[in-house]
Amino acid sequence: MKLKTLFFLLFILILTSCSDEPKNNDTYNIDFQLPDNYLFYPRISVDATSGGLLHFTVQVEGVNGNAATGIFVMVKDTVNRTQILRLNTDNYCYTGSMQDIGNINLYTVILSSNYLKNDISVDVPYLRFQNKPAITMFRDEFGSSVLSGMSLNENKDVQVAWSSCGENTVYQINIRTSLQNIYTTTTDDLTVTIPGGALKQGSYLINIKAQKISGDPLFKDYNYYSVTTENSMDIAFNVF
Repeated sequence: MKLKTLFFLLFILILTSCSDEPKNNDTYNIDFQLPDNYLFYPRISVDATSGGLLHFTVQVEGVNGNAATGIFVMVKDTVNRTQILRLNTDNYCYTGSMQDIGNINLYTVILSSNYLKNDISVDVPYLRFQNKPAITMFRDEFGSSVLSGMSLNENKDVQVAWSSCGENTVYQINIRTSLQNIYTTTTDDLTVTIPGGALKQGSYLINIKAQKISGDPLFKDYNYYSVTTENSMDIAFNVF
């Protein structure tokens, strides 16, 4: 009798474990496909400022293509800090900020609604820099080096090189006067050549902006976009 009872309990346990009932807080990872009967689709962006704040923007699209405005949206980090995102009625997105404490690499955006049987939870990676970019070479074809206090010749090509900030980094080189931006180029390399004649005689500042990007800015491959930015020190130089 005891043996029959044991087999019966095992049979019930197997049936329960094979249930198709979804688990709580299903996570929409980058390889997760939304079910056919989904009600809301979130698009998430995370951006940082020099003040140490992380800005979150969440657009929630309903099945009818319109913005869903009655959702409860919250951000949680890996040390369980939370921030509620409020609806911005100017652009119909949920927005809010959280202080960057320097050691968090993953944030979870949670959507709740009475129309959802389970919360929607999206993990958003936040890539960090180990160091800032630093200019290591800045000279023209004559060998005149800005780092040695020399001026550049306006008719000669100029080479600029900088230290690496690791893999998956895009660098933007900006040269400006005190009034306006003069020259900008973007690369994933560690050096650029500025053609002769691009910079006229005068005084300038150069800056290297490094960016690490995860997700997809167009929200086609992934439903999130995260960008981290670090800037080099400005270097003043002259062109004659």
